[in-house]
Amino acid sequence: MSIVLDEKEDFTSFEGVVRKLARVFKELEGIGGLLSREEKEEGGQGGKKEGVGRAGEGGHETGQAGKESMMKKAPHVGGKVYAICEMILEDLNNYCECMTPIGTCISWLRTSSPPAVRIFATQLTAPDSANTLNMKLFPTHSAQPRLRPHQVPLATTRLLTLSTSFTTTSSTGTNSTPFDLTTTRLLPHINGINSLSDIAHLANADISLVRRSIAHLLYYGGLLMLDIFTAGAVYAQTPDIGVIFAVAAMQAECARYVATGIGPGQGKVLANDDVLRLFASTRHGLTVRAWCEENAALLDGVDVRRFMTFGVIKGLLYRVHKYAVASTAPALDDEGKTAVAGAGAAGSGEHRTGDETPTRVAPVQDVAMARYMDGMHSFDEICTALEISEKTVMARMREAGEVMYIYR
Repeated sequence: MSIVLDEKEDFTSFEGVVRKLARVFKELEGIGGLLSREEKEEGGQGGKKEGVGRAGEGGHETGQAGKESMMKKAPHVGGKVYAICEMILEDLNNYCECMTPIGTCISWLRTSSPPAVRIFATQLTAPDSANTLNMKLFPTHSAQPRLRPHQVPLATTRLLTLSTSFTTTSSTGTNSTPFDLTTTRLLPHINGINSLSDIAHLANADISLVRRSIAHLLYYGGLLMLDIFTAGAVYAQTPDIGVIFAVAAMQAECARYVATGIGPGQGKVLANDDVLRLFASTRHGLTVRAWCEENAALLDGVDVRRFMTFGVIKGLLYRVHKYAVASTAPALDDEGKTAVAGAGAAGSGEHRTGDETPTRVAPVQDVAMARYMDGMHSFDEICTALEISEKTVMARMREAGEVMYIYR
């Protein structure tokens, strides 16, 4: 049994369908030669072609009665198999599921098969509902990357409403929701502002459980992951920035999305031309704070965070991250930890091992910072992990020695 798909289609969801069809037809063939009998009765390929043609001319009747009529119009086994395949094909294409009766085929075995096979087929067809082939196609989602504590989840659907609308009362009198306990505690704190670390702290939940719950919602498309929004963040244009200049509907959508409805600009909605000016003014090296100062006249009644978020979601903007690279790598011990001077060398800040040349060691208070100064950790990650501000991070890095900053 095989199913032909376009070469660009994802065939993962069809693997179970092919296996199940192969298993069912193999069992039917073993019971009474369902697939091979037509060659013996119709004299080879001629009968098969005739059966296929008649089955195809039967029309496309809908409902259970239509399916049964298609089965009865097929004069022999080959026609019945073709009718089954045709119904499966149409239902999977139209509804992504099928409930195809195959009892008629097995009933045929009971009347035309040897006595032993007729007895077995009779047992197999009781009750008739057991002879319905049920299959369903489930969407296959791509595996999500590992979530980091500094990432910010943004809901794409009303999760709180979804949770309360499906709340039911069980037989014991307690309320139940479609989400587990941890997820239920997280939902009120998912607002596009709080990072995973913040959510874990606010919900009083373990960060590992938070990541698993968020990953579950992300897998099924209930969330998007963003970066922490700060006044010192930098957003630059992507090659797709021209899309919003060509699509007026996207411009109007952005204007509605960023309107705050509060403050001096209450009730004001940006004009499309103003939306384009704001996007055109974003550039690499310009912080959000400086961008707001340049465009202060256009930002009355505009939520700046939502404006940047809209650009990121639509692929018009991307966040430029900041990384730190130490000019001289810190000395590491055998376990990969920063080496700390012993009691005799504490004053000089040197670490000696035998006759080796003394190695400069970062001060004790910078040991935790040294592991992040390799150009692989963004400032968002550092600030979240150490629970300190960006200003404090830069001060501690300067104390550790010469450091170079990279924006990418």
